[in-house]
Amino acid sequence: MTARDFGTTAAPVFDRDDESRCADIAALLRESLGEDRTWPADLGPHTRLDADLALDSLETAAFAAALRQHHGDAADLLAYIADLDLDALITLTIADVARYVADRLAAGGDRSAPR
Repeated sequence: MTARDFGTTAAPVFDRDDESRCADIAALLRESLGEDRTWPADLGPHTRLDADLALDSLETAAFAAALRQHHGDAADLLAYIADLDLDALITLTIADVARYVADRLAAGGDRSAPR
């Protein structure tokens, strides 16, 4: 699979806030895994963490830790994915993670965690 294959599934239209959140999540993903900006070049909202990027459990844990450090304890990705069925886990996208974090913060999640 090439970088061009990422995000080929149909997806909802995003507004500027969604796009900004997705860009922030993608940047945090790259940073947490120690990847540079070319990994992959078109990493975006529809990129699937498992199906496209094939993140292993250690990479997912590193990403989850970075989310919690950046957004606070409310952004508990590991708890979120623990409740997903296999199909939802395989198709989990950057946009899904961005929406989850935004929802948790909007629900009064702690943003005071060290950054």
